[in-house]
Amino acid sequence: MRRSLPRTAPKQERKNRHAEGVAARNSSPRPEKNSAKNTSQSAPPPHHRAIAAWLNSAGSARALMDLAHDAIIIRDPASRVESWNGSAARLYGWTAKEAAGQITHTLLDTVFPAGQEAADEALFRDGHWEGRLQHRCKDGRRIVVESKQSLLRDPNGEPLLIKEINRDVTQQRRQLNYLRLLSEVSGWVNEAATVEDALRSSLASICNHTNWCAACACTVTREKENGEVRTAFVWFVTDEKRFGALRGALDAAPPFRNAKSLAARVFGKGEPVWIGDLRKDAYFASLLEATRAPLHSAYGFPVVLGPKVGIAIILFSELPVEIDESLADTMSGVGRHLGRLFERLRAQDTQRALAISVMRAQDDERRRVARELHDSTGQYLAALALAVDAARTNGGVPAGAVRKLEEASEIINHCSAEVRTLSHLLHPPLLEELGLASAVNWYVQGFAERSGLKIEVQVPARLPRFDHSAELALFRALQESLTNIHRHSGSKTASVKIDASDDLLTLEVRDQGTGIESDTLGDWFGKKRRPGVGISGMRERMKDLGGTLEIASTLAGTTVRATVPVRAATASSAEAAPLADPLPAAPPRAKPVTAGAK
Repeated sequence: MRRSLPRTAPKQERKNRHAEGVAARNSSPRPEKNSAKNTSQSAPPPHHRAIAAWLNSAGSARALMDLAHDAIIIRDPASRVESWNGSAARLYGWTAKEAAGQITHTLLDTVFPAGQEAADEALFRDGHWEGRLQHRCKDGRRIVVESKQSLLRDPNGEPLLIKEINRDVTQQRRQLNYLRLLSEVSGWVNEAATVEDALRSSLASICNHTNWCAACACTVTREKENGEVRTAFVWFVTDEKRFGALRGALDAAPPFRNAKSLAARVFGKGEPVWIGDLRKDAYFASLLEATRAPLHSAYGFPVVLGPKVGIAIILFSELPVEIDESLADTMSGVGRHLGRLFERLRAQDTQRALAISVMRAQDDERRRVARELHDSTGQYLAALALAVDAARTNGGVPAGAVRKLEEASEIINHCSAEVRTLSHLLHPPLLEELGLASAVNWYVQGFAERSGLKIEVQVPARLPRFDHSAELALFRALQESLTNIHRHSGSKTASVKIDASDDLLTLEVRDQGTGIESDTLGDWFGKKRRPGVGISGMRERMKDLGGTLEIASTLAGTTVRATVPVRAATASSAEAAPLADPLPAAPPRAKPVTAGAK
């Protein structure tokens, strides 16, 4: 049977608990009247007292400075070093004892963003200065630091000390420069019209974004016909007076004449070659110009463009350079961009050869159609004219029919003249029979009659005969230029001038029309926009013969100048092999032929 406990009344229970609490408070010791009223005024713990004692001891400030990862320099208002922490010693290479008393800007060869005077003026005026500086370390390396400088004044307000905190940002800066370099080289590759232009601009970008003071691109091409190896050099130097002699010496010494040359080593190994100290390299030590030039390191890497074309890019530095993975990857990226350039040029050359083939096919078709018009259609019209005349002179024909036959005869004669003109325009027989001078005079006279233009012609009285392809190219350029004047310029006058020298045959067509906008011309020749078919055709014809097409336009009119090297008239890129030489030599020259030659 469960036993029940006595139940205490709630009121009595509260009284008991209150009594117990009062007894507990009375039993605890009471604080003294003069003791601290809060814990903050109590005595510090033992480790706090040890820290305070250490901070007040000699050498504590120096130890704290050495804990910092950034270089900390304490200097007086005259920039003499008073203190130099361990990070500064590790960054710059000088110990605190070696740096003490030295002028920092002289010791570190400081380069200021806007000059030392501007930085000092801001520091002493505002009490602080921040900026990016270039310093030279003890081993000769140049580094970039983010510098924060603060000025401490004495109670009288006079400058007392300057605290300078420098953080090394060379690697971050270098990575940013590498990205900019690759971006610039990509732009040069996309915009350059020739390999030489792209190489020269790329070498300039390499030197501007890195510590290299001179750069050379050695191009080696193996000829398809005889297997001969040709070399060409493209240079960029930051100081011609200091490095010009070295450039001349290396240009005069073909890279394959000496297997120890850096270019020969790069081509031979097919991989980058680094020379840390040129003075210890056998090849450069034997090169007098190299020993006189203030150079220290060199780096070469290959750009392989196929079995017949290769480029070795050689970089020179007057400072010690350590080749790291970032630099090697960046230069490999430069090589890939240049490889894209050659792919683009080869594609353009193939496209140009196709365009030339199409134009030649058009010329052949024009010649065939012109011959058919003359020999077939012209003969039919002549036979028809004879038949109409015979019918008209027949005595038994009524008078009304005679008038109709006379009208038909006139129509036939007009049609025959049109067919003959069309045949001559398609393929002028005078060009083959008598040469360019006769064909130009004949065409200009007929064009002036048909268009109403007043055209002045200047042709040498005794212009010799040249290769047919050169004469045909200039004649087509004349046709296109006069047609454009009639259709677009609004000019009522024009002038045609032909000039021949020992090497060049030039056609110049000028008008006094509204001209072509400079932006449009810039887009055409900057390859941002394709010109019309006619101008593109003229340019391709000139380029096929090794010539040029120039268009100059102002508010006073437009001038088209087409130039062909007359001794290169038989050259044909369409018949040549695909582009294999990044720096092709001038096209072969052919002598002008005499009048009537076949």
